[in-house]
Amino acid sequence: MHAKVFCAIMTTLMPKKPVDKSFGKRLTLLRKERGMTMKELAEKVGTSLRAIHYYEKQSKYPPVPLLPKFSKELNVSIEELIGFKSIKSKPDPEDVALLKKLKKVKSLPQRDRDALFHYINALAAKNRSRKS
Repeated sequence: MHAKVFCAIMTTLMPKKPVDKSFGKRLTLLRKERGMTMKELAEKVGTSLRAIHYYEKQSKYPPVPLLPKFSKELNVSIEELIGFKSIKSKPDPEDVALLKKLKKVKSLPQRDRDALFHYINALAAKNRSRKS
């Protein structure tokens, strides 16, 4: 699709008052929420760091060919990405997997749970002392 045609379509379709900020601001917000740098996002969607900077800071409209890639990497729908719908927070898949594992701990005997939590606390304390 040619850029002028796309711009005309987007101007017609975009809500008068976007649900959430501009495309660039949404892109920046989503990228930062996922703990990604511009460079990491660029690599994941197959574009340059310079392009990501442009999309976040100057572009009025999203790049159509990259929308599905942005959507996948940022774990949001295209509608949320371009502002047709509010961005709904989605749980991180790693957090979901960790929660499932923790739920299994409930079935352990109390003594085993106590030992496991003691071990986790010791590892966390060891990690904190390394960072200090």
